[in-house]
Amino acid sequence: MLAGAVETDVDSIGRILVPDFLKEFADLKTQVAVVGVSTRVELWDEKVWQGYKTRIQKGADALAEKLGEIGVI
Repeated sequence: MLAGAVETDVDSIGRILVPDFLKEFADLKTQVAVVGVSTRVELWDEKVWQGYKTRIQKGADALAEKLGEIGVI
């Protein structure tokens, strides 16, 4: 899953320099969501991120119940 991950630099005015191949892969347009995941940062197209969050939130209760059944939470 992290095969496309790269280390990158921040320019002199604080912008994160995202390689073109990653912008194309993530289909980043004008609005981008910056999402912290463990020790990493993910960049998502804003509309795609909102749709993903909505789907995940709808299933959150069922997921929590299943995790509780197996003793994870």
